[in-house]
Amino acid sequence: MAFLGLIPGGRLAFSLALNLDMPSWYAPVALTLGVLGVAAVAAGFFAIHRHRLPLYLFTAATLLLLTNLTLVYAAF
Repeated sequence: MAFLGLIPGGRLAFSLALNLDMPSWYAPVALTLGVLGVAAVAAGFFAIHRHRLPLYLFTAATLLLLTNLTLVYAAF
């Protein structure tokens, strides 16, 4: 799953570096989804001794990643 995260991150970095035309809402939304996803993964590893919490956190991180991937293809 980590390699899939390179798609929205790379697209955002590429667009910002080359000043490509992108929707004004894309950069803040992509960054917010990425940060929330990384925080959910980190929290999932920190909550490893809880019964179902890591499962919920990793599921949330996966859904955030899939949302970010969908935005990449919908916005461009």
